[in-house]
Amino acid sequence: MRSLQELRMLLSRLADDTATPADLEALRHAVQTGQVTLATGERAVAIGSSADGAIIVTGDGNIVQVLSARQRADLERLLAYRRYNLPTLPEHYVPREEYLAPLRQALLSDGAAALGIVGVRGMGGIGKSVLAAALAHDPQVQTAFPDGIVWLPIGRQPNLPARQEELYLFLTGQRENFRDEIQGRGFLASALAGKACL
Repeated sequence: MRSLQELRMLLSRLADDTATPADLEALRHAVQTGQVTLATGERAVAIGSSADGAIIVTGDGNIVQVLSARQRADLERLLAYRRYNLPTLPEHYVPREEYLAPLRQALLSDGAAALGIVGVRGMGGIGKSVLAAALAHDPQVQTAFPDGIVWLPIGRQPNLPARQEELYLFLTGQRENFRDEIQGRGFLASALAGKACL
């Protein structure tokens, strides 16, 4: 549970575009648990906002922040962002921007988009998965991939058709049984056409 002051600071960072992945997770959690709600439409107008803006209200009825139309749209996009199986960051996660920045740059560069692959390698247990998860939670990365982020563990001896079926279900909401990875690739190519997913 966040204090009122912590929520105000978090929302201030969101308004300034300086929110961290941890901030966004905390805000999602506050909304999901009812600690804060987003008052919109007639309710927002009745308590001091505009029809296209919104007001963030705590569970005890305190107004935390009035949002403009742009801020409301940004917040709704962040709260509704499509993520599948994305692990949460460790409780005591410390951002390591010196490692995250080059990986973010590699992922968001034109060459990476054309190739579609960016990798992280190293010894077991040094934090590659945490670094990849932090990248997936990064607001810049989420903005670059507006159609969602999927975290799909493959393993050393994967059942590729099963993983493809899982991905296809996330993308389309439909279940399919692929006889092999070639058929799965064809279905996924169709489902991904025109989409920007990570």
